[in-house]
Amino acid sequence: MSWQDKFTETFQHGFPYKPTALAWDPYFRIIAIGTATGAIRIYGRLGVEYSGQHEKSIPVTKIVFVSSQHQMITLCDDNSLHLWRLATTGLTWVKSQIYEVKLKKITTLCLRISEGHLLLGTEGGNVYHMYLDNFTRAPTIIYQEMVKAEVYKVFNRPLGAVKAIVESPIPINHIVIAYAGGVIVLWNCCNNTATRIFASEEALESICLDPNGKTITSSHEDGSYKIWKLNHLKNPKMDFVLAYGQDQCSTIPKIIRRKLRGKSLFVYTGGLPRTMKDEKFTVSVIHKGHPVNFDFSSKVVDFVVIESKVEPDTLVVLTEEELVVIDLLSKDWKMYRLPYLVSLHASAVTCNQHISDVSEEFWVQLQEAETNQNRDMYTNKHWPINGGINICFQNPNSRGELFLTGHEDGSVRFWDARNASLVPIYEFNIAQFFVVGGETNNPHFESVGEESPIFHKTGVFHPHIDDPRLAIKQIALCPSSGTLVVASTSGLIVVCRFNNEGVNREVEVTTLTVLNDLDGFIWRGIDQLIPKAGELREAAGFQAASILQLYPPAAIMTCELQGNWGLIAAATAHGFLLYDYIQKKSVMLKCTLNDAITDVTDVNIRRRTFNKIMRHSFRGFRRKCSSVEIKTPGREDLEICSQEHSTNCHVRCFHFAETFTSDAKSTSPTFWVGTNGGKIHVFTIDLPVARESGDVTCNLIKIIQLKNKAPVNAIAVLDGTNRPLSQSPDVNKNLVSLLDNTDLHRVIVASEKQLKVLSLPTFKTSCKYKLAPKDVASIRRVYLCENPDTSASHLFCVTSVGECIVFTTSDLKKRFSTEIVKPEDINAMSSLVFTKSGEALYFSSSTDLQRASLSAAKTWCILLAHMGCNEDDDSEVASVGTRSYFKLINSLKWEE
Repeated sequence: MSWQDKFTETFQHGFPYKPTALAWDPYFRIIAIGTATGAIRIYGRLGVEYSGQHEKSIPVTKIVFVSSQHQMITLCDDNSLHLWRLATTGLTWVKSQIYEVKLKKITTLCLRISEGHLLLGTEGGNVYHMYLDNFTRAPTIIYQEMVKAEVYKVFNRPLGAVKAIVESPIPINHIVIAYAGGVIVLWNCCNNTATRIFASEEALESICLDPNGKTITSSHEDGSYKIWKLNHLKNPKMDFVLAYGQDQCSTIPKIIRRKLRGKSLFVYTGGLPRTMKDEKFTVSVIHKGHPVNFDFSSKVVDFVVIESKVEPDTLVVLTEEELVVIDLLSKDWKMYRLPYLVSLHASAVTCNQHISDVSEEFWVQLQEAETNQNRDMYTNKHWPINGGINICFQNPNSRGELFLTGHEDGSVRFWDARNASLVPIYEFNIAQFFVVGGETNNPHFESVGEESPIFHKTGVFHPHIDDPRLAIKQIALCPSSGTLVVASTSGLIVVCRFNNEGVNREVEVTTLTVLNDLDGFIWRGIDQLIPKAGELREAAGFQAASILQLYPPAAIMTCELQGNWGLIAAATAHGFLLYDYIQKKSVMLKCTLNDAITDVTDVNIRRRTFNKIMRHSFRGFRRKCSSVEIKTPGREDLEICSQEHSTNCHVRCFHFAETFTSDAKSTSPTFWVGTNGGKIHVFTIDLPVARESGDVTCNLIKIIQLKNKAPVNAIAVLDGTNRPLSQSPDVNKNLVSLLDNTDLHRVIVASEKQLKVLSLPTFKTSCKYKLAPKDVASIRRVYLCENPDTSASHLFCVTSVGECIVFTTSDLKKRFSTEIVKPEDINAMSSLVFTKSGEALYFSSSTDLQRASLSAAKTWCILLAHMGCNEDDDSEVASVGTRSYFKLINSLKWEE
């Protein structure tokens, strides 16, 4: 088995970018979501999902399932209709029809399965027919003039655009047509006449026909809804309801009315007092006379009500930023825990990391902590969107994979990245330790007045941050020791240890000043966070063992954790720190600005003469420089040199490794620091036998200066078999092989312009690879990956132009290069990470996480047609040949 020479996009996680349409299929029990880019996603039970893409990136406005024929119809914003088939090869495009402008824009779709027709309502007021079997236009047309002639016999009212069409169960061969002018017509399709006509003074937005066909509920532009009882033939009875008082409310664009436990259930969006229509995004539910307004943080796109065999039980709401599913049968109408479509961007993602080889023991501990964490937030019922059967069961010997995301609100979220679906399993937030704005006593219910609506805050998407200083900048996790390090943009470092039991304790923050030896420094940046006073309750899971505040409170640029040694390293723009979190002591605290000041003094002594400046300028002129700036050396030169040198001293990377340094007989713990100026500082670390009482010491033994002085992006020590020297050799003894110390180690140093391998302990260059001088690209990120089929270690280098270059670690031989992301895609470039097996993960948008692999081989799962089979019986897989199905991508395997 081998890698291909290019990456292939496989799965997408997270929430669809800019959703525009939602549809529910009660037959297959699946949902479909259309987006503004022409994408379609279909979801059933966990692991059953698929996606399709229109030829043009045009917004999808409506989706209709044709369950009996295993088809789906989509309407796009350019007035085009597309027929899709749910076949054995997946979601397959069949045919398209584009309607001319003269027919006006299509506003609504309606299926007449009994006749095999698709009805199209338009802005011009006409209703057109299409044949479902060949997807062509039928000659039958219900012209607005025909309907108007019938309406004018009773009401003198303009009709306007067609807002909705519904097929009526009683009487048969009838449809209900609703017009924007407020007129509703029960139309006889056999003789093309109006059986009944209902008229309202208010402009109409939508209608809902009861399943029994006895009542019609209409919603209107003034925020009212009306119930029309059809049992009165000559004078239909109408009930008028205005949600809040007699004042006009905002428009109700959609309403659904059903029976729940013998009482009417109304679900609608909008209908709020006009004073707050621009402040709230709500879906209101009225049952037994008590209205509840589910308040969302983003605009509502659409909603559907899922019904069981007896009555409605679930409300599905699609907003612009999240999907929310609500249990209508629970006492407090709790949300369902989402198995997919979880908003990765519930708070803006600021950093991310992938962790491989997570032990099963640690995995179970995380899941138990998450269960206790959200015990009262979600309903205990099974996921209602359960169409299909996932036959791709997880390999019990598969490696545990975690995907970690840091967020703007100070939270760190843990995701199960083992399968096709990215499932949240745990969340930790540093905001619990500090005083931040926006805290309320009751975050779920809100009332703005005695007679005003009560809002129920719903969903997990919260775009408004309480304090920008909480934003997570760096994450480091050691599963073997149960240690998590979280660093923020305000110089805050929280070291957490995993505990299966909750504790009560006070918050203690240790402040460490990086600028100890620098006088006259004035910090004009953000202030540090204020810890909460008194005892705090920390739930089971990760709990703060040490909280460090670096001064000045600048952003943490890089952070590294060595869980087995009890050490962390962190750096800001002013210096770096080596900290012993077991004894809560600083091992080394170094200000990088001090060296800059010393070197600047030397530069001042060796100030260039005017003749040297002129000589340098003419040399540049002979090299055809576009322009030369000549100036007399003075204070400005000194300040420029100071700024450049200060930047060169910034720390770019850390590395911990137990390797050979002084001789080839024994190894010792080492600490490596790479800087912006191409320097590598090598320290030895002395760890005491009595770790709880003895002091850790650190000694500088080597400084390596790269000739090109390019910033050092990564450092990694390799063992005798050219595999990366694990920081934690006992991370998981069942999964990770023992390290080979029989041969000498080597260290890879990756700068922006070259890769270099040094032999240890001599520090002599073994091999190197330089980027071409004419190449404008520079190396941004470096990852050590392993092909799980050949166990060969490779070096993945990501350049500034979005290219990934793959090298062998033994001799830095270039295997191939391929484009992985577009350089102009800032989200993708900044979030790109690789798994241990060489799979890429990056944010293709602010909401979507894309996977890409060097292997094209895929495992398929089957979505079975839900023809009355038991939802929880996976034994139906055996009879797959007797059912209709289509295949869906579920997981990856290496190509053979």
